[in-house]
Amino acid sequence: MRPTLPTAAAASLALVPIAREIFSGPMAYAMMAGIIVGTLLTLLLLPALYVAWFRMQPVHEDPSPTHESASSLLEASSPEMISVPEPVPVLETQIQQ
Repeated sequence: MRPTLPTAAAASLALVPIAREIFSGPMAYAMMAGIIVGTLLTLLLLPALYVAWFRMQPVHEDPSPTHESASSLLEASSPEMISVPEPVPVLETQIQQ
């Protein structure tokens, strides 16, 4: 929402100066309405349609709080659970000498 709302607000507010003109006024009102309706559809309807289309379900139904402290997660993890990615090979042409 953070990048979408200011962009839509700036676009629709930029049309306010020409909304009072006789020739381009109706076009400005139509564009402002389209921007506002499109933004609302993007933020509200599209995520709901995505969830319904792909039949997404909650991952787990654990009654415990979702935000756990990092220390409790570290204490609960065992060394076998930690995976270290393999190092990426570096080409000789990438090394600046």
